[in-house]
Amino acid sequence: MSRGWQAVGNVNVTARTSLRLRWAREDERRYSAESATSARRSYVTLTRRYEAGWTWRPDADLRLGLQGELLRRGDDVSGVTLRELAVRPSGRRRFLRAWTVQAELRDADVRSSEPAGALRPWFFPQ
Repeated sequence: MSRGWQAVGNVNVTARTSLRLRWAREDERRYSAESATSARRSYVTLTRRYEAGWTWRPDADLRLGLQGELLRRGDDVSGVTLRELAVRPSGRRRFLRAWTVQAELRDADVRSSEPAGALRPWFFPQ
């Protein structure tokens, strides 16, 4: 079973500058009968994502942006938790009428906490 909610807000601060805020929550659960050789383990996770972005348009053909993200995940069954903190600068330029160049860079720090003997759920990054 999986459920998700999200809230997004955009604010045009000036004619060329805007802010974007996003909050998202996902609940995911799977219960199964486990044994020593079972590959289908139970899990109950909660994921929260917080994003804040800033966009600046100095002219009609150029858009520059900077976005920050915080992602928190936790599994109640194994006790594994994960925190990801990321920064993402981006740029978009229109050169000709039919051509656009876009670039994004993402730098993230991912940290995980696992109790001794815990088996990491399959969907967590390594």
